[in-house]
Parts: sequence; structure tokens; C-alpha cells
Amino acid sequence: MEITREQFIKHLLIEIVGLILVAIGAAGIMKVALGTGAYDALALSISSVTAIEVGTVGLITNCICIVLQIVMLRKKYRLMFLLQIPVSFLMGMTINYFYYTVFAGMNSDSYMIRMIYCSYLSLSVHLEMQ
Repeated sequence: MEITREQFIKHLLIEIVGLILVAIGAAGIMKVALGTGAYDALALSISSVTAIEVGTVGLITNCICIVLQIVMLRKKYRLMFLLQIPVSFLMGMTINYFYYTVFAGMNSDSYMIRMIYCSYLSLSVHLEMQ
């Protein structure tokens, strides 16, 4: 079955919106310090030691993983896999924007705020996986 151009564009837009929603949720969860995963914790730790923003650390980490993937797969690596780079860029820049600009003055002492962000992230990941 061949996909039409309209179907491809619709699918691409859904993926981009889903990715942005996940990045917003990740930035919120990191900001309220509630249950960050290992990947986010690594980015936060490196960011706190260096002057590099947390989303940029994630972008760099993703690019290192892509290079390792190329080395490990060698001839099995398909050119299409390079689409991971713009996805990593979008994710990193969205996290930076929301973490450092939108959520900059957010007070994370309220458990209600923490629960809202936890629920939001869970919902956005669920929608992205569909």
C-alpha cells in the first residue's frame, strides 16, 4: 500500500505536534523536579555542571547516540535514519524554550502543579505513541 502525499503530510504534522507536546511535558516535569527519567537526569546534571542548556545537552547526547548507531550498524544503516537529527533538534530547542522561558518563574512547591505536569506528560506520551 502506497501512502499519498496528503497522508504523509498529515502524519508528519501529527508527529511534530506530538513531539512538541512531549517536549513541553518533559520540560515541565524537569522544572517541577518530579520523576525525571535517567535521560533527563543526565541532561540536568550535565547542564548544572556546565553552562550548556538542558535541551542542548539532550541534543548533543542524541547526536552522539546517532553516531554510535552509524558505527554499530555500518552497512545496515539507512539514510532515512538521519531524520533523527531534526527530531533531536526540535525536541532540544522546545525543551530549552519552555524550561528557560515559559516555565522560568514557575513555583514547583505545589503538589497539584506537580500532578498536573505528570498527568500532562503521560497523556502527551500516550498520544505520541498512537
